[in-house]
Amino acid sequence: MHGYTTFCPFLLVLSNFISVCLSGIDEFFQHRKNFHFQDKTNRTVYEEKTDSQLVCYAKILQRISTFYDWRPHLAVVLQLVPFPYLALEHISFMKILKNVVKSFAADTRCEVHRTVLTIRESNKGWLEIFCLGGIFCDDDGETFSLMLSTLISCCCRRKHFLLNINKLISSLLLLASRENQSCIDTLCAMIELNAVENPTHVLEIILTLQSTPSGLEKYANVYERQRALERMRQKGGPRELTLSSRFTDSLLEILLSEGSFGDLECLSLAFTRVTSACAEHLIKLPGLRNLNFWSTRFGDAGLELLSEHLYRLEVLNLCETSITNKGLTYLASMKTLRKLNLTSTNTSLSAIMALKKKLPALEECDVRYVNV
Repeated sequence: MHGYTTFCPFLLVLSNFISVCLSGIDEFFQHRKNFHFQDKTNRTVYEEKTDSQLVCYAKILQRISTFYDWRPHLAVVLQLVPFPYLALEHISFMKILKNVVKSFAADTRCEVHRTVLTIRESNKGWLEIFCLGGIFCDDDGETFSLMLSTLISCCCRRKHFLLNINKLISSLLLLASRENQSCIDTLCAMIELNAVENPTHVLEIILTLQSTPSGLEKYANVYERQRALERMRQKGGPRELTLSSRFTDSLLEILLSEGSFGDLECLSLAFTRVTSACAEHLIKLPGLRNLNFWSTRFGDAGLELLSEHLYRLEVLNLCETSITNKGLTYLASMKTLRKLNLTSTNTSLSAIMALKKKLPALEECDVRYVNV
């Protein structure tokens, strides 16, 4: 039906295929659950005869996952892990499904590889299912490492994500001790971004990293960056700072690395050439209370990072930036905001009104020339 072109001309085929497969898989295990056998031999014969039907459904899903244009929709549907628990324990079914999940993890699009994470705290996602000690891990953490490698090197090098995977700390430590690079990178990020919930785990992580050559090298780099960060945060320096229009992300990084900015509370980057990438440097200044991005290329990605670290921010100017409604969802966690300027942004009035309800301290919010 799809053919060898990049995009399928039959728009309804994909939804129908997925619906039939999920319905068939569910019915298969419901029937098997309700079927009673007199002895183990009869059960084995029955399962061997009917397993081909289940494998067929799994192979259809695997085939769907090979198409670039079909993969995003399939990934979103399977993010909910819409299979009965018996399916997750079925070896033949899960071996095929593992290839489907691997295709999600290897996809460079964030909207695809992020689907290996759960969207419900009460349920397990594919990352938990395939981790060491998970419901189905038959490859010594290979699939888990593939997922982690993509996530930590792309869109999930964030404090929120790292805090959520604290529950997998034992798996991360074990694989890191075997010089698994994705787990080493993850543990280093947890240390650097202060994303370890249990203080006793910090020492365990450091000892594990120091137990291997690659881990020791990575941790040494983290330690040097932390030392430099401490020097930058030392008391002193200006309380207010306005940068000229020539400043870029790299020039901002150089500036912050050359002095002490522990007292800096007000920073204006208005009309400079900074982008969302500057957020990686700004989060090193937790004392900031007033931040101005007027007429810059600052966007949602930078706002996500700031929302996880700048807990004291009171005034934020995003006038004439590329902020969208997605960025407003990150602002909802910045409870200290008193003044906010969203003039001439790609946000909607309805999303802004919803944001105001979540920020009780917000006194002023300029929303001129936003989308109605």
